Amino acid sequence: MKILDIRSGKEKIYKPIQEVNNKIICEQIKRIGYKFPEHRVFDYYVYDNKTKGLRKLRKNNDRIQYGTVYNKNIEGENCIYYLTKKRNIIYDEYDVYKIDLDTEKESKIFKFKIENKYSEVKIEVLTDNYICAFAKEPINWENEIEIDNFEDSQYGYSCGYLFEIDTKNAYEINDQSLLKGVKDVFFKTNFGSEECIIYEENYIETWEKEQEYEMFVKYKKYHESQMHKFFYKDSLKVIPLKKFIEQVKNGVLNLEFYELATRGYEGYELFYGVDRENIYCILKDFDKMNEEKVVFINRDTLKRKVFTITDETEFDEITGDILNNTRFSYSFENKYKGVFAQKLRNNNVTKVKEVMNGQIEYSYPVDLGLTKECLEDRYLVTYNQYSIYEPYTNIIDMKNNKVKKYKAFFKIIGDKVILF
Repeated sequence: MKILDIRSGKEKIYKPIQEVNNKIICEQIKRIGYKFPEHRVFDYYVYDNKTKGLRKLRKNNDRIQYGTVYNKNIEGENCIYYLTKKRNIIYDEYDVYKIDLDTEKESKIFKFKIENKYSEVKIEVLTDNYICAFAKEPINWENEIEIDNFEDSQYGYSCGYLFEIDTKNAYEINDQSLLKGVKDVFFKTNFGSEECIIYEENYIETWEKEQEYEMFVKYKKYHESQMHKFFYKDSLKVIPLKKFIEQVKNGVLNLEFYELATRGYEGYELFYGVDRENIYCILKDFDKMNEEKVVFINRDTLKRKVFTITDETEFDEITGDILNNTRFSYSFENKYKGVFAQKLRNNNVTKVKEVMNGQIEYSYPVDLGLTKECLEDRYLVTYNQYSIYEPYTNIIDMKNNKVKKYKAFFKIIGDKVILF
């Protein structure tokens, strides 16, 4: 294990994303209030392990409207794509730039226009000749949010387009379930023997679904017909990339996605990451309070491994109060993949046990926070955050019972704990 400290000591934060050719690729972000704003990337930097310093990757100084970093093991290339915008009276002009992370060469690859009523635009570059773009209008928070209104602006995107680079043609995406259901998960990757698009249809948060479910079952508040409303659906889907492009160009209303995992009002499906080997998701059925399933879908063979995780939370039989609460954290993106069950003992001690492989069991003071990662079957990385300005990363050596504390965020890349 190696510890790499790239903290700036300022409001600017350089968030590590991945490593390419012994260089750490970082997003420059900034604290605003008590959180990092979604999709707000100010710039891209590289930390060179040889020179031990940060330098800017972009030559362009225009404001980034949207940016995304591709990984060769997932999207098939190491690069950055980002958008800049020039405002106009009716249509805003967007430029798409690419930075090749192997050569650090930067180029503008496409220009398109979208009506300026749309405040947020995101893209997915599908091939050298096709770009998918989604656009949405700003949510008017003064209006009452209607959870069962499919057209409500809180859901997904208002419109989407497939742009063909060589002809400059634009094809509108007509599948409303895709437009309204797409939230955070929409990316290309190899799946089985071909390139595909992975997409998660999702409308409301897991806690909202559980709250609604309790109204159904516990209080009988709604009629049974309510159970089949669109916004209760969670679904992880796949479609071959060539078929997606062909069907969008032909104006198909319902694109032929295949469901990999799905849940309705009775539970939830939650995408939890992807790496070279697997796609990960979590399945929960609300009628099984103390149980959820972790699913590994192998990207090459399409075979599944399902791990049933049991919550050992104990309740008082008379009052129903929690006597011994168990909290879980998941680690799938790095070399050591595990599910950490963590119990708070009465003596202010957290007992952590890795329940998927069963190789780790350890106790430490509760003020060190929750276990997030494990390296080399020896080092626990725990995290505690009192506010956005007070994040603490702790590295516990379970062999020597020693702790190193850092006022920092962290990211695990390979065998490195990167502090930022």
